[in-house]
Amino acid sequence: MQGRAKQQTGLDFKHSRIEIMADSLLQTIEAAKKVVLSVGSGDGSQQASIVKLGHSNVVTTFYDSEATVYAKYPKARQHIEYLKGRSAGSVLFQVDATNLHSHPELKTKKFDIILFTFPHTGIPNFNPASIASNKCLISRFLRSAQQLVQKDGEIIMTLKTSAPVYDKWTFPDLSRYEVEMSGQHAFYANAFPGY
Repeated sequence: MQGRAKQQTGLDFKHSRIEIMADSLLQTIEAAKKVVLSVGSGDGSQQASIVKLGHSNVVTTFYDSEATVYAKYPKARQHIEYLKGRSAGSVLFQVDATNLHSHPELKTKKFDIILFTFPHTGIPNFNPASIASNKCLISRFLRSAQQLVQKDGEIIMTLKTSAPVYDKWTFPDLSRYEVEMSGQHAFYANAFPGY
């Protein structure tokens, strides 16, 4: 009797594993159809990782010029060259996150996901103006991004919470925008190999 129970449990586990794998495959296929806009992409490593993980519809934007990005980030060139060669999306420079809806290559598009990882204006955190400038950046980014996100799309913003200055930024009142908060999650850099 016990042997049969163990065997039945084993069958249930295998069946559940197949269902989980099928669900995961369907989710992966569905995710691959999504068009992603990445804003303020730093050195491009996170975006290159997303493409390496199998998602090729990524439009990667940088605030700075291409030359400035290469000067700021020693590994940026390898990530950007990878993105230019492998992503179905484009790589754009000198894109203002607060004015996405007016950018000539973005204004007519809609995105399933708009991603802004660790937004920052560049004003040093010790400068008292940093708090106000970053609050303004987030607010103006949301106002612009809501015009480019698909009706059922997502705006994903990752904010730092590790240093005392970041908690003073406070997230804006979302009732002023056509977006709603769907949740808060920890950021796992190891989910993006090479980031």
